[in-house]
Amino acid sequence: MVMKKVFIILGIALVSQLGIAANINEKSTDKAEATNTYIIVRGNLSESMGDNHPLAFANVFVEGTDEITSTDIDGNFELKVQSQALELKFTFMGYESYTKNIKAQPGETVELKVELKPKSSSIN
Repeated sequence: MVMKKVFIILGIALVSQLGIAANINEKSTDKAEATNTYIIVRGNLSESMGDNHPLAFANVFVEGTDEITSTDIDGNFELKVQSQALELKFTFMGYESYTKNIKAQPGETVELKVELKPKSSSIN
């Protein structure tokens, strides 16, 4: 009797795992199809002076849209956008902003390495 219960429990666990695996594969396929409608823009943002330190928590956004992200602690960023031609803007306090025009097709990934210059300050 105990063995029968163990087999039933194992059978239920196996069937539920197969169902979960099928859902995961289904979601992966949907994600792959959805990615083909977007352009992925990723890259790194650093300072142009000295040792090119990464600029953590800088803003990266598509001009004229609500598409925005921040760089991580290593200056890395990634945006998924639908527009094929876009104006990407990089800003960080104390540095000059930078704008980069990008043209790409859906499904493409654009890799960027961007360096910002410190703002000049004059003390009078």
